[in-house]
Amino acid sequence: MGVTEQGPEPFGPFLLLETLGSGGMGSVYLARHLDRPGFLVVKRLHASLLTDGTIFKRFVHEAEVASHVLHDNVACLVAMGRVDNEPFLAMEHVYGVPLSLIIHRVQTSQSDAIQLPIALHMSIELASAIEAIHEARHRETGAPLGLLHRDVGARNVLVGFDGQVKLIDLGLGKSILSDWQTNFEVIAGSPDYMAPEQAMGGEVDARADVYAAAVTIWELIAGRKRIQEDTVAARIQAAVAAQPEELLIYRKEASPRLEAILKNAMAYDPDQRTASARTLRLTLQEEFDELNTKVSHDEVKAWLDGSCATLIAKERRRLEAAREHVVEGERSSEAEVTQLYVGTI
Repeated sequence: MGVTEQGPEPFGPFLLLETLGSGGMGSVYLARHLDRPGFLVVKRLHASLLTDGTIFKRFVHEAEVASHVLHDNVACLVAMGRVDNEPFLAMEHVYGVPLSLIIHRVQTSQSDAIQLPIALHMSIELASAIEAIHEARHRETGAPLGLLHRDVGARNVLVGFDGQVKLIDLGLGKSILSDWQTNFEVIAGSPDYMAPEQAMGGEVDARADVYAAAVTIWELIAGRKRIQEDTVAARIQAAVAAQPEELLIYRKEASPRLEAILKNAMAYDPDQRTASARTLRLTLQEEFDELNTKVSHDEVKAWLDGSCATLIAKERRRLEAAREHVVEGERSSEAEVTQLYVGTI
């Protein structure tokens, strides 16, 4: 039974309600666990890839990585396992909107620019999320994992309707847990946010995530996309040639120091770039402290309520419609379920 064409699909202990997206590796669904309240996001590997050893390892690696990262600003893994030998991931569902959509609304004058203190507060939360990923340790041995995200960007940053920022999608993450390699002909990640060395297919380290975070923060504060070319090839070319961006021409109330912080984090040469997400967070925090103000999640929520009311209403209607499809006890009773990891489910 297809989710989008014929209604909800039972999948082991889940009911898949709606297709949220589909990519090269698999599909992502809005789902319910039939014995638990609330929504989840379930990822399934494409059936044609189940026998591809490298792709399978990447999929399992995402779950292994996510199970070691516990932070308020990182969407958490709820469970991983297999249904009839098909692997799945179940992740926290974030009730909110992608930062990319907010930036688009500001750029097209559908929403007012985010007040600078609120934008800085959100930026600090994003930097904190990346810091948590980079500093993640094995939950049993305590050994550093050397984890990278490798796909930081506005579409992978969700702003919750409760005002909290959440970084999602560790599918391209790399750590010492992995024993696969991305094909050298494939450039993994979104070119709009790639550091030049990543766009050229070179080796990357944590500084590439710092670069991508700085681009995302620049877009949030400037209220516009940085790379706006139409084709993937043109976007990659722009990423390879990109130089640190001016900020003050788009946001006059920003300080020269804030512009310098982002320029340093967007340095073309990794050796000249801000060295860590922790350093980026601390410098952004210092800049925020200079404003001598406080921002809470309630204030972020208030901005969203005022500027994105139609989006919030649309999402609420969508989730209410999804709830109507849930029938207590409906499940694929014949499916053999193997639970490999359970978090908060």
